[in-house]
Amino acid sequence: MNLGGKVAFTAPSSIGGSAITNYQYSTDNGTTWVTPSPAVTASPLITNNSLSNCTVYQINIRAVNNSGSGTASAGATLVPTLSSSTVIGVNWTSRVSAADNDWSSITYGNGLFVAVASSGTDNRVMTSPDGITWTAQDSAVDNDWSSVTYGNGLFVAVATTGSGNRVMTSSDGITWTSRTSAVDNDWQSVTYGNGLFVAVASTGSGDCVMTSPDGINWTAQNTAMMDSNDAWQSVTYGNGLFVAVGVNWIDGVVGENIMTSPDGINWTAQYFSWVDYYWKSVTYGNGLFVAIGDNNVMTSPDGITWTWRTSAASGALSGVTYGNGIFAAVAQSGTGNRVMTSSDTTYTAANAPVIGSIARLSSSARVAFTQPASAYAPAISNYEYSTNNGSTWTARNPASTLSPITITGLTNGTTYNIKIRAVNTVGASCASNGMQVTPNTISTANAPTNLVATPLNTGGMIQFTAPANAASADIVNYQYSTDNGSSWVTPSPAVTESPVIISSGLTNCTTYQIKIRAVSYAGTFGTASVAANLTPTASTDERGTTWRSRSINATANKLTSVTYGNGLFVAVSSSTAYTSPDGISWTSRTQGAGSFWQSVTYGNGLFVAVSNSGTGNRVMTSPDGVTWTARTPASIKSWISVTYGNGLFVAVDSSRGVNNGVMTSPDGITWTSRT
Repeated sequence: MNLGGKVAFTAPSSIGGSAITNYQYSTDNGTTWVTPSPAVTASPLITNNSLSNCTVYQINIRAVNNSGSGTASAGATLVPTLSSSTVIGVNWTSRVSAADNDWSSITYGNGLFVAVASSGTDNRVMTSPDGITWTAQDSAVDNDWSSVTYGNGLFVAVATTGSGNRVMTSSDGITWTSRTSAVDNDWQSVTYGNGLFVAVASTGSGDCVMTSPDGINWTAQNTAMMDSNDAWQSVTYGNGLFVAVGVNWIDGVVGENIMTSPDGINWTAQYFSWVDYYWKSVTYGNGLFVAIGDNNVMTSPDGITWTWRTSAASGALSGVTYGNGIFAAVAQSGTGNRVMTSSDTTYTAANAPVIGSIARLSSSARVAFTQPASAYAPAISNYEYSTNNGSTWTARNPASTLSPITITGLTNGTTYNIKIRAVNTVGASCASNGMQVTPNTISTANAPTNLVATPLNTGGMIQFTAPANAASADIVNYQYSTDNGSSWVTPSPAVTESPVIISSGLTNCTTYQIKIRAVSYAGTFGTASVAANLTPTASTDERGTTWRSRSINATANKLTSVTYGNGLFVAVSSSTAYTSPDGISWTSRTQGAGSFWQSVTYGNGLFVAVSNSGTGNRVMTSPDGVTWTARTPASIKSWISVTYGNGLFVAVDSSRGVNNGVMTSPDGITWTSRT
């Protein structure tokens, strides 16, 4: 969310004998804590809007009751992102109820939706963990149950019928106990807020409100709002305010359809023009009051100013609640569609793109990137780029969503810090990872050297050493010639390192003069190598089928991983790295740190190894497999494996059940934790 976030959670399995009164949250991994006001007593928790977009926060939450603060949760990563206003309570979907009773009210608490009905036999309660799949339950007695709420660890329902038993309570929504109301009015609705249960009635004389601190012992409250034309149907609590809705029976006159109270005792009339509508239920969730009645829906951010919405149901809507990220409403009529739901929809900026590589050209640069998928983000329409580490941004012109992006107008010899970001109708995403580039006149690649031609059936394998100036030449492929350079073949997919494989097309027992040359990003060709003779021979390709033991040295430690790149095999052990040009003869190398190396890979011109031990040095890198440099991982974990693909190094942790068990890096040097 913009400048904040929504944190969904499961309530603690134990509340320590005292009801939860609030949930605190921390944005700095538990160092400091924020206490929401008004109190949050159920999932989700919405943080305030004081966070910074595109900044990573470690979120923890903990429950609060009369005994104090509970144990903090495990941390979760939150990155606030530019987003549009949350559109909620607008779009609704029909669901199947447990029975076609006259469902009159619904609530959410302790991970459960609970609805009550005014009809049915031994099934006037139904429960659901998700608002979609429902199970019938027995009520304490088959009264005409009109409303249910949850607060202080207790479900409380009220009824319009019964003698001395128009209230029932349940700790779990399944087993219910009868309670005595303050007076036997037609109690239409009950809510909980600010430490108080509040119920309203459609009958009575100055006592159409009753309150209770515990849901068991009730007190009638006098209100001047009640007259013979008023029938209060529903009450809720949110944002520090009790809000009740109902109907005024004088048609054509602006009636007392809404009343509000800060304490449940002193009430104020709120007037609006929809006098002919019968408002049956009101709830509060995620910053919004939602009221329903008949086949109508209206919403309000403050309980005073209301906006008309469109209902999905055709039946007489009778109850609405909010929980687990959705509004859910029930109806008293309809066939198989007496429930409707409305989810939150927050439209966000796209996720940050990931730069995989940058090719330097003369006075320009070509940025290759990938775009992670983004939930709730409208389609990307363009990208912006920055050449000064995000200080200023330039829109891609003409607009395009394709990779790569070519940035022109750069100065040769000047180093630029490149970042990009995606743009959609919400705005710009967080910036990508940064990568430096120094445009220059493209160097012509020197000739590859040390060609070794190994015959295969109707082809061959050509091993070579990359040109000495390969880095400055921006090589993207190697061509080969079988006729001493008269004609050239361009491999597809591209070959960017030794060896080049000629898989077929040659004639066995015929000698060919093989040359190879580099191809730059700009499309220029390097100097051709010296020719090597290749004579394809009829054979059975045993690669990967027949294996032979090879020896490194008598004192070699247990080998854990091997990779191949840039004409070199590289293996790691618990304490040593080894290299071989052919997989047969091996040489030990000095490591960047004395850790237990578990995995090694090659990509983007770099060998990268990870370890499951060490302090701040569980990554090491090498451009040649010989000289290694210690690097700092994203976190100190048991890194067990690393690979390279799609412009990104990815390492994983061997621990179970922990967050941030993945880290990524575009260059093998700077790493970021992932969940």
